[in-house]
Amino acid sequence: MISRVKKMVDGRKLKQWQKELKQLSEETGISFEDVCRYLDVSYARDVGFYVKLPMKRRTIIGIGMAYKRPLETINRWITYYGMKRRLYSKDVSEDMIWIYLIRRNFNDPETDTNYFALYDECQQAAFETYVTLWNEITSGSLNTDDVDRRLEEITVSPEAGNIKDFVVNNLDSFKTAYAKPRKYLAQYLDCIRSTNVVAGNKGRSDSLISLRGWLDDSMINYLSGSPETIHVTDRVTRKRTADMKKIPKSRKSHIATALALGMTRGEIDHYLELMGYLPLNEDDPEEEILIKALNKWDEEHPLQRLFKEKYINGDDSIQMEEEEEHQAVSDMLMLRQELRDQYKRRKLKFDYMKL
Repeated sequence: MISRVKKMVDGRKLKQWQKELKQLSEETGISFEDVCRYLDVSYARDVGFYVKLPMKRRTIIGIGMAYKRPLETINRWITYYGMKRRLYSKDVSEDMIWIYLIRRNFNDPETDTNYFALYDECQQAAFETYVTLWNEITSGSLNTDDVDRRLEEITVSPEAGNIKDFVVNNLDSFKTAYAKPRKYLAQYLDCIRSTNVVAGNKGRSDSLISLRGWLDDSMINYLSGSPETIHVTDRVTRKRTADMKKIPKSRKSHIATALALGMTRGEIDHYLELMGYLPLNEDDPEEEILIKALNKWDEEHPLQRLFKEKYINGDDSIQMEEEEEHQAVSDMLMLRQELRDQYKRRKLKFDYMKL
């Protein structure tokens, strides 16, 4: 039943997508063959990106750039049709370059320049610039002349040169990428770790590793360190490195993390929106089941609601006994497992474990 309804929903989305592409071709005079040439892919009568929804962000971006669409349209396509996170300007390793090229492409309607094809060169120049600057700063031996010489060694086109200058001028802003959603997760994590019920121990345990079993290893890696910066901490020197924490790319991975920390429907929606995704969708049959299960679980566990109002939302008027707080955190940590068991009893697939 679910798969049949999902096929209907996906089919509706595909028709919307095809309608948009047809209208764009009529309005701009840009054919599907032109789009394939722009993307540097072979053209066939049954064009792949038309007969089925493209799932890769890069493909969606390329199609939008071929039609010279603005960033707002491409972001809508990415989040709605691709179910991916929207482009984010502080992501120096990838998204910033796409945003720059999309805007140049949109504001240069008469050009023959294929801005989509410039991505790899610009991306390499941006990240090499970032790593060079970061390493010089953190080594404590920053010398302007030396840095300038190193940056000059990065051979780039004029477009990539503009990107390089932007990285130089905005170095500090990139390290706080995704700070808001990571701080939101950290709130939940800190509240859970501050109780005495972690890992079933009566004694206090603040270690993130003590949550293994409730959190997947990939979640522990993502949540480790300070939410203030995206940089990885070197385990030997304890210094920040130019390496960046890997942000989960799958929307389901982010939902799984939220579930593992005890978030229910409204909280998950807020976190997804902070990350640049669409919230849970009642029109999607799989997500409708999850929403109903979350709402039911939320009603059946009043202590966790009180706990969140007190510690997440900061309502100091709420009084809770220590044992009640322990129970609330236990409930939050058990949410994902309990949902999995419910799905299993109903012979439904649960897609939010070990992602």
